[in-house]
Parts: sequence; C-alpha cells; structure tokens
Amino acid sequence: RRNAAAAHHENVLRSPKFYIIIDGIAMAALGYVGCAVILTLSLAQWVGCSNHDLSDPLHHEHATGAAKRVAIIGSGISGASVAYFLNANRQPGVALSVDVFEREPSAGGRLRNIVVDDVRVEVGGSIVHESNRHLVGWMARYNLTVVNEKDKDEKFGIWNGGEFLFRESRYSLVTLVQLLWRYGLSPLWTSRYANDAAEKFSRLYALLANRTFPDVQQMYSEVDLWRFSQSHADAYMLEQNIDSRWVHELVAAATRCNYGQPPTINALAGFITLIASGGGILHPLEGFSEVCQRLVVDSTAGFKANTTVLKISRLEGAAGYSLFVVDASSGSIVEVSGYDMVVVATPLELAGIEVDVAGLDPALLKPRPYQTLHVTFVSGRVNKGYFGLEPGDDLPGMLLTVEDPRVPFNSLSLHGNGQHGDVYKLFSAEKLPEATLDAIFSERSQTVRHVWPGAYPQLQPPSVALPFELAKGLFYTSAMEVPFSTMESESLSGLNIANLILEAAKSSKARA
Repeated sequence: RRNAAAAHHENVLRSPKFYIIIDGIAMAALGYVGCAVILTLSLAQWVGCSNHDLSDPLHHEHATGAAKRVAIIGSGISGASVAYFLNANRQPGVALSVDVFEREPSAGGRLRNIVVDDVRVEVGGSIVHESNRHLVGWMARYNLTVVNEKDKDEKFGIWNGGEFLFRESRYSLVTLVQLLWRYGLSPLWTSRYANDAAEKFSRLYALLANRTFPDVQQMYSEVDLWRFSQSHADAYMLEQNIDSRWVHELVAAATRCNYGQPPTINALAGFITLIASGGGILHPLEGFSEVCQRLVVDSTAGFKANTTVLKISRLEGAAGYSLFVVDASSGSIVEVSGYDMVVVATPLELAGIEVDVAGLDPALLKPRPYQTLHVTFVSGRVNKGYFGLEPGDDLPGMLLTVEDPRVPFNSLSLHGNGQHGDVYKLFSAEKLPEATLDAIFSERSQTVRHVWPGAYPQLQPPSVALPFELAKGLFYTSAMEVPFSTMESESLSGLNIANLILEAAKSSKARA
C-alpha cells in the first residue's frame, strides 16, 4: 500500500514560503515575474476522511497489543504530513498509536491566517503553484475554496529605492521587448536551469515509492541536485555568463521576496525561486492551516492542542522516550512516557525544547541561523509619489526590490480590497517605523504587524546535512530545510520520515 500511495502522490513554499515565477510571456520562456516558487511532484493516493473535531484535544486511546507508540511534536505541514502518511502508507500487521502535540489551539505551525479589513490574508506560507500536487491535491480532497492568483492579472515591478528598474506592461509583447532589451537572453537561460532542477526534483517521488533516505544530501544527490547547493546562487549564475543585471535585479528580487536574503544564498535555493511554469498560482480562501488540520484529522492520530513540549528524554538503557509537557488544563509540567519513536516537526532552534537523549551526538544540535521576517499588513491607499509615480500611473500589484540601502522593505503586494482601503502585505528584515509607513501610504485605516523570529533558515551553502534520524527513534523533519525551505518540500520530509518509521516498526515486528 505504501508503494501505491507514494507512487500516486512541489514547491517549493516557503513557508513563509512566497514564490517567483518566470512565466514565459506567451510560450517564449522569457515570461514575467510574480512572487512564487514551484516544483513538480506526484500525488499520493488518498485515504478516507474521518470526522474528528480538531477544536479540542483528542484523548487518543492507544492501540492494544504490540502497537508502536509515536509522538509528533508540531502540527505544521511537516508534522501533519508525517501523521497523514503514517496512516495512508501503513502496512497490514503494523500497529501504530500516534499522538500529535501542538502548543497552539489548532494545527498549522508556521501556517497562519488572519483577517485584515474583511480580507483574509496569510501570515505564513501563502501560495502554491498548480503543479504542487501534494498541497493542490489536499486542497481538492478537502473541498477548499481555491483562488487562482492569475485571475487578478496583477503586474510586477522591480524598485531600487529611487526608481523602477523594470515595470511590467499591460501588454505582454511590450513586456517581452523590455525584458530582451534590458536582460538579453538571461531569462531564458535561467529558466532552463530552473526547469532542469524541477525535473530532477520530480524524480524523488518515484524513488520514495520504493526507498527511504537517511539525510537530505543523499536524497538530493540521488537526483543530482545537492551539488548546486554547494555554490552561491549569484556566483554560479555569473559563472554561467548570466547577465549581471538580471542576477542583481531579478534574481535578487526573487530571493529577497522568497527568503528575505540576498542572491548569495546557495544556487539550489536560487533555482527554486526561479522555477519556470506556465500554470497558475493558487491559495485556499480558508488558509493553508486548514490543510494541516484536515491532514491531522485524516491521520486518526490523537491531537493534543495547547500542549507545549519542554523536554524530550531517553536515558541510557531506557526502553522508550518520555516527553515533559505543560498540561493544557492545569499548567503544571507532567511526564508522558512510553513512546517508541518521537518526531520533532519544528525547528529545534525555535522550539525551546531540551533534548536529553542517550547516544545523541551533541554536534547535531548545534543551532543553525534562521532569518527573521517582519510581516506588515496595511489597509489604506498607497502614496504613488513615494515611488516616483504620477497619480494616474499604475502601481504594480507585486512590487519587488533589490539590495539597496534606500529600500526599507523586501516586497509590497496587493492582497485584496477591504471595506476601508486596499489591503497590502509588506515583508521586511526589520520592523518598519511608523514614519516609513506614513510615507509609503497616504491613508491607513488599519495596520497589523507580525514578526517571525525564524521564518526560514539562512540558506548559505551547507557544509553538512543533518540526518532525518538524529538518534535511534528520534526523527527531525527540519533536516529537510538545510538547502531550502518550502511547504511542499517539508511534506516530502514528512513522507520520508513516515516511511522510515514504518520500516522500523515492521522490522521490530519481524524480530519479535
């Protein structure tokens, strides 16, 4: 059943995963850019949906007999995927009892949405491409209301803090000529590199139908992708004779929008931000956290909401793992013991979880640097004069920026029309001062701020790859985030770890 499910089952989301597309203006492969990322993956066979209510913790009754107990810490897309695939790919005779621990009231992790001036907006990962078949398939399975961003027909522009370096025309032919004039054939060449990366990535699903991987280096080396992670994106592209302006304008705008980082990120992550596609950009009106909630329900796992895990422990010679958690009702710290396997489905750098596990190499717990991202939502009216435009000029619906000290934000995008103004989202590396917002907007009826201390890892070329299994029975989904981080790739991590657990459970049963 595992093979059938995996065989039927990209990006590349970054949660807060925001993508860039080179969409070949017609079929020209030179296309225009919007903030999105893509990978093409295959779709898993779905299993029946249960009707459990996720609004309250589920006191899961553990299976009797020789069932292996599994604890999953975190219910974002990776944790929810592990739970889902443990159920979907479970083999006859392998009994599992699974609990999902979540410190928030509901599943979702770094995927959250709020309402600003009657417009629902994503605070975390916000869009996927129609070829992202895990996420797109789940949206269809759960009958979510899917919106195609292409229907908005929004244009994009690249701004350097003083002027627009490029603005998409309302006429595709004009845009094509502008691209050729400014960047030559560089859009075509980078599109080819990105398409090659997407094709190689898509091979992983056939591989995952029949095997598992101990770490992301071996996984990506199997499809000839890891080597690209060992170079800086800008340096690699310049070595391939890609036009410098294209690298420092378009590629930089993409990496700043997607990862809040300059194009010195590793080349594999750079390609992920430039995957070519001719399809649509999608998001569910209900929010991507709804996908996580439905996956957990589908998994039939016990769901422990409002439960913070403080410590993971397994002493020398101990038969299993213990979790020390803050009890949701009393607020006291209690020990929950007897787990055969534990999945950490949240970055340890951000979770504040103590790990005291016999046999664990301390070097594996060395903190990785994560990128802080400030998200600011504003309902109001943009001051076009701030961008050097006349009142009658069109402001791009997706405004991207380059590395320039004059630029106070990474991107500014229109997300809908509220009751009291247009609703915009701004990404920035630092908190935007009120004076800056007053300069950008001529009117503001509502301003909502959110800060992600660890939106995604800093994606410099990695020297080592973390194993998916940190110690015997202790698994880590964020090992997948070493070269790049997206919603869809995290779901792949969930699939791989679920199958590692199922293999271990089957092997244990055979020995018994």
